[in-house]
Amino acid sequence: MFKSEIIWHDASEELPNKSCEVVVACERDGRINEIFNIDYSSRHKKFNCLDYYSEDTADKYGCSNVKYWAYFDEVCSQFQKHEKKTAENGNSQTVNKK
Repeated sequence: MFKSEIIWHDASEELPNKSCEVVVACERDGRINEIFNIDYSSRHKKFNCLDYYSEDTADKYGCSNVKYWAYFDEVCSQFQKHEKKTAENGNSQTVNKK
């Protein structure tokens, strides 16, 4: 186990500044009930969309219940830092897969 810090952005106040992959926390029935990674399109200003989507496709597949988001690369970098620190300390934690 390890602790990390994720910078969550409020989707009602701020959107990503570029098209990219993001981790999102979605709200349904007044509570956060899903966390997953999806694409964000700066062209359409919508989550779960790609820039090359037509307006109709973006409207159809855009995710409107995103409450918070974080840059996927920043989330992954937390794992990479942990893995590097673990390897440097000689404490590699490998899970055996059968």
